[in-house]
Amino acid sequence: MDVPACTMEKLCIRAIRLGAECWDQSDPKMKITTPLCLYQAESSVTWINMCLSRWLIVQVNGRRLDFWDLENPSDSPRVIFNNICGVIDGSKLLHGPDSAWSLVVSTRSYHTYALRLQLPSLGLPNDSPHLIITRTSEGYSALLDASDAMWAFGKNRAEQVAMVLQSSSGRSARLATANPDELLNLPGAMQILPTAVAVARTSYLDLYDMSALLSALDLSSICRSKTLRPTQTLAYPANWTANHLHFAPTRPGWMHKTEPNPDDICLIFTEPYFGAWVALVARRERSSDEAESKHRMQIAEEIITTPHPAPTWPYLHATPWPPETTTFERPEGNHELIPTWSTSVEMYFPGKNRPDCFGGAKWFVNEILHIDGPAETVLFTLPHSASFPTFEVIQVGQRLLLIQRDEDTCRYQAKALPVISSLGDLLAHFNAGETFESLSGSTLSVDECPARRYSLWRTMMEPTAWSYF
Repeated sequence: MDVPACTMEKLCIRAIRLGAECWDQSDPKMKITTPLCLYQAESSVTWINMCLSRWLIVQVNGRRLDFWDLENPSDSPRVIFNNICGVIDGSKLLHGPDSAWSLVVSTRSYHTYALRLQLPSLGLPNDSPHLIITRTSEGYSALLDASDAMWAFGKNRAEQVAMVLQSSSGRSARLATANPDELLNLPGAMQILPTAVAVARTSYLDLYDMSALLSALDLSSICRSKTLRPTQTLAYPANWTANHLHFAPTRPGWMHKTEPNPDDICLIFTEPYFGAWVALVARRERSSDEAESKHRMQIAEEIITTPHPAPTWPYLHATPWPPETTTFERPEGNHELIPTWSTSVEMYFPGKNRPDCFGGAKWFVNEILHIDGPAETVLFTLPHSASFPTFEVIQVGQRLLLIQRDEDTCRYQAKALPVISSLGDLLAHFNAGETFESLSGSTLSVDECPARRYSLWRTMMEPTAWSYF
């Protein structure tokens, strides 16, 4: 389970405060206290978040929500809510009137819940905390943003697509795009703004006018969503492929030199191939005709190479394809330019195409490319010396995905081949001495973090093998 960076930051701040209370003995009269430890089975915690810098919210076994009061340590949570159906895959905290907060969560089981929280903040009297459920919805998953009136999702039961749901009426709108390749249209992040809804995708940012969206919601029915096209599309500079997309909810510190503008859209992501954080600002340019005003994208800042935190070791997984099975026999000859291909997946990588294989084809497509659905490796190259193929072809539905792994940098590149492409076309391309870069297709975003965690996990479980995957 990945813990959001903002949650880790708040937990670290809490830990520093507790550490100061426990170990600062400059005052001999100071009471030494014991830090709070929450004992849960390793596999039981399915989601975690921090609220008001005081409340630690833990989902247990994909159902129960435990609210732990870090201001008043106890052996049990102060509040327990049992009616969540499914593992939480998206959340948003909303500040309401009278200092009240609402928590909106979505689950992988396509349920959404809005909870009104009555929880005291830091330093306030320890009143009786409680919460009530105010609204529910079914059919949507992967909550990416929320406001009092709208919820933004990355999935519905039928497809991976950006959706906006009017929480009061249950009406929805499908935020489509002009690009015909559905694998490039997957929403990585969404932001609900006063005048627009922004959808950040792999290669570009789509903006949808709020007035047009509200009109579409008025014309839609609960049973059938209206489809809305973007008002403006902004391509990322230098053909960047975006990963780990998120919008800055407030004005970032690195924008202090620019004039504040409420219409600025601050997007932050990693560029996988270069391994660097990139910050972009879409700034609205005013014109005499308000309807003609457009956003213009500019690079705000490029930050140094992305730090990689220590992985969470998934001990519960069995090790797939032990190293003694990955002994490759290559025919004699010069294979520097023309790779040798094989379809014998079970011979070299037993279990790789099983749906529940940790590190298998389905896991790679779901977790590293963030594409839902089944997947199967159908072709790969026999490597020279490493225990992984340089090229791998994975079939997802009717599409073929070509994956390339650089043996020197251990980084991945991925392309979705055209719909009409076949394995024969691919082999002919490489047999003619062509390269990955010259192959026609759409570049996909690659999330290097899960791949790196997997490789480190294999190395930890089998120290004699230097590289995997």
